[in-house]
Amino acid sequence: MSPTSAAPALRLILASASPRRVELLARLGLVPDAIDPADIDETPGKAETPRAHAERLAREKCVAVAARHPGALVLAADTVVGVGRRILPKAEDEATARACLGLLSGRRHRVVTAVALADAHGHIAHRGRGLARQGGWLCAPGQRRSLCALVVGQLVGCCRPAALRNPGAAGSGGVSAEIFIERGIGATRALVIDGGAVIAAHFERDDDGPAAGAVHVARLTKILEPGRRGIMRLAEHEGLIEPLPYCPEGGLLRVEVTRAALHESGRPRLAKLRNIEGEAVTEGEVRAGPDLATRLAGQGRLMRLSGPGEDRLEAAGWSEAVEAARSGHVAFAGGLLTISPTPAMTVIDIDGPGDPEALALAAAGAVSAAIACFDIQGSIGVDFPTLEGKAARARIGELLDATLPAPFERTAVNGWGFVQIVRPRRRASFVEAVRAPGFAALELLRRAGRSGAGNRTLAAHP
Repeated sequence: MSPTSAAPALRLILASASPRRVELLARLGLVPDAIDPADIDETPGKAETPRAHAERLAREKCVAVAARHPGALVLAADTVVGVGRRILPKAEDEATARACLGLLSGRRHRVVTAVALADAHGHIAHRGRGLARQGGWLCAPGQRRSLCALVVGQLVGCCRPAALRNPGAAGSGGVSAEIFIERGIGATRALVIDGGAVIAAHFERDDDGPAAGAVHVARLTKILEPGRRGIMRLAEHEGLIEPLPYCPEGGLLRVEVTRAALHESGRPRLAKLRNIEGEAVTEGEVRAGPDLATRLAGQGRLMRLSGPGEDRLEAAGWSEAVEAARSGHVAFAGGLLTISPTPAMTVIDIDGPGDPEALALAAAGAVSAAIACFDIQGSIGVDFPTLEGKAARARIGELLDATLPAPFERTAVNGWGFVQIVRPRRRASFVEAVRAPGFAALELLRRAGRSGAGNRTLAAHP
């Protein structure tokens, strides 16, 4: 592998003969210098859980191969399927495969992948990730991301990746996520869970007004600029139409909501409208826009939560998601993202020590994950570290192209490391929703609604 400086090049040894793991490294632009499978006893220990078993095997494989390659980086991994605390054996013959499929049929199981990495001094880091599933044998995107996260965070700082291969294929998969959605007082909340982690958070207020996609016959109440902009009334809400076709004040137009209203401190922004074809005779709503539950329905298994009792939304990570959105700080292997919404765009700044190119490579996937998790839309400016040379900037662009949620457009990464991403703007992001006036009050109402009848004293940070 190519060194990043005049220091001796470090060799990468893959302690696995799995073609799939070679492919995963190739997607990061990494090619092992050697493939040396470990030969260890994989018999599960007494009372060993699937996750502990996978982590132990990955670690032992790494230790065994590292002893044969002193001074090299050694990467090992192991994947285990478990039903409850039972570890399923490797299906090496038809009888074993049939027995395993019979055990899995109709039952919830867990797929766990663990990875271990030995550095040049023999120090080993390891991590395990699991995904609960119902039936099937497919490997989940969460396990692939776990492997990639460890490699990017701890390996890429030691070596310069070659050109990326097959960008965009990582992250594809047929495993459905779990969606927890809760209809509460004044708002609807949702978390999308994949691999035991929150991959998307949503918040929709009852007073948001018409959702994007709604169609109304609306009345023009004020012409701001003839032929360009005007204010229209949609029931008890208002919207900005642009461009404005010929219509006298007080006239009716058939309009579609292209972006919902935004709750901003001191300057609420009206919903955006466009004129569409169709009759405009009777004022009123023609078609409602899709609500949060409708938008999420196709993304996984929808689980509606309500009433007192176990707070499954909180247990899944609601408060952590809210705090990350409120602070704007998202940590990743090797650095920190700071997300700052402004009236013009959402700015994502990247900070961290070490080699700027390694930091930028590690940050690219984290940026895409944050944009998806917080549903960041519209104009997005990402400030990567300053990168020398077009090749390094092109690699960052390729990583973004492979991982950003579609649809999007972007500029090239310029010499100062800045790139602008544009996604369709349909509603407020989760970061904007959490920082909007009234959010804390709605969170208090949620707590009150879950606590049952009786007097309550609730407090929140101003």
